[in-house]
Amino acid sequence: MRHVLADERLFQRCETDEFFDRVVLFDGRDRYFSVRLQSLVHCEEDRPHNHRASLCTLILSGGYEHHLYRSPLGWTDDPDMQPLAAAALTRILVRDEMPGSSYALHHSAFHSATPSGRHFSLVLRGPSRRKRLLFFDRIGDSAFHFHLGSKDQPPEKEEARYMSAPRCAT
Repeated sequence: MRHVLADERLFQRCETDEFFDRVVLFDGRDRYFSVRLQSLVHCEEDRPHNHRASLCTLILSGGYEHHLYRSPLGWTDDPDMQPLAAAALTRILVRDEMPGSSYALHHSAFHSATPSGRHFSLVLRGPSRRKRLLFFDRIGDSAFHFHLGSKDQPPEKEEARYMSAPRCAT
């Protein structure tokens, strides 16, 4: 963590919000990957989402209930498809992720994670394949929102996600 705090480029990529803390340990944009330490905050919601990039995860401590969903046939990022997509999500796998568990996830896959408490994961993230990811509020609910990548976020939204140095150090 001292290395991250001392490297302004890495520290500026560390984020926090009501669902997770993410510390960027290595940024290999020239090699099309990054390594992140991530901690999910306990929540009761099942919030299916996809990702902007494919990733691999190794659970270091704690754990969560992991749900994978069959993506709706013909799903696209087109906003008109979102209510249809939410209604069509089908849970196909439920798995408890514990320390030592690992998995890979394609950027087009939908999943959700419900942590049982604070946990830490090491995430190897590939290159971004889309500008935004999609969160559904609940299975079968047509409510959704997009999360844009940092370079496409309005400045006031991006600034709110920056992690403070004391938070990063803990």
